[in-house]
Order: sequence, then C-alpha cells, then structure tokens
Amino acid sequence: MAYISAQFVSLEELCAVHGRKTDAVRWLMLEQCLPLPGYLRSNSAEMAPADLFALADEAGGVDLLEAWFTRGWCRCGGRPGGGRARLGKAR
Repeated sequence: MAYISAQFVSLEELCAVHGRKTDAVRWLMLEQCLPLPGYLRSNSAEMAPADLFALADEAGGVDLLEAWFTRGWCRCGGRPGGGRARLGKAR
C-alpha cells in the first residue's frame, strides 16, 4: 500500500489538480489515448500515476500524443505503426 500511496493519486484528485473533467479522462482511457488506472482501491478509488498527463502535456495535448510518440519512435529506429501492432492496436 505504501508504494501505491507514494506513486499514485486517485484519478478524481489528479483531474481536479490539472483542471480536467474526470469523465472525459475516463473516456480518453477507454479510447486508449491514455493508460487505464493502475490500481483500484477497496473504496473504488481509481489510482493513476501522479504523472499521468506529463507526456500528453509535453506533446501539446492528448490529440497530439500519438504523432509525438511516433516521431520519437521513428527517430529511434522504430517503424511507424510497429509499436501499435505489437500492442494489439493495429489499424
């Protein structure tokens, strides 16, 4: 429990701190634009990493995250779509 409390925050608290609507963030998770919460507490609190929005913010927004990641992936020698196919999200 100490690890979870140290590294994770309830999704509702995290969204409040970042000025985001919790239901909208849940939708982005279901659409596989953001990772799902890592833990579910016995009180039903969805626990997400404290830095959940960091990469999306660095990319300029959730809508730009995939393109930002793909550019970086290709610069490192990856193929466009290569990671997506391995994760079962091939288009």
